[in-house]
Amino acid sequence: FRGGFTRAAAHAVSPTRPALLQALIDRSVLHVTDSDAADAADRSRFDMHALLRQFTHAKLAAHAELLQDARQSHARHFARQMAAAELQLKGANPRAAVQALQRDFENYCAVWDHALSAADGLRIDLLAQMAEGMMTYHEMQGAYHDGERLFANAVAAFGDTDRVRQRFG
Repeated sequence: FRGGFTRAAAHAVSPTRPALLQALIDRSVLHVTDSDAADAADRSRFDMHALLRQFTHAKLAAHAELLQDARQSHARHFARQMAAAELQLKGANPRAAVQALQRDFENYCAVWDHALSAADGLRIDLLAQMAEGMMTYHEMQGAYHDGERLFANAVAAFGDTDRVRQRFG
């Protein structure tokens, strides 16, 4: 995770029990960053110090299959979240949708970057799932240059392939 995560996100990415999260907090591996988040179903956000994140990533990198599984689970979860947010961005309360996306925006960008660098077949599907939501979010934020950069990187990563043209028309 980048920029923190909720209990629901932790559970979606790995079979995390509440007791494990509490044990990680008790050992100062994780800390609670926000207990007044807008979504009542899961009020707490968790984060890990950057040095601990680098250390755990290095340890996980020694187990390539576990690292790949973790990245794919993370990517699938946040791609689904972005696809769901797309409808909310165009719905009755877009401001709340933007605020929810802002809390996890580093995670969405991590998934986008993963999709651009991944060698597996998941990458086009991830970008397709996220593209409309990312475009709408950047448009609503007035962050046109940032959005243009994201999409230019995607075009550069894929080039002009038949599969991309078929998927995005």
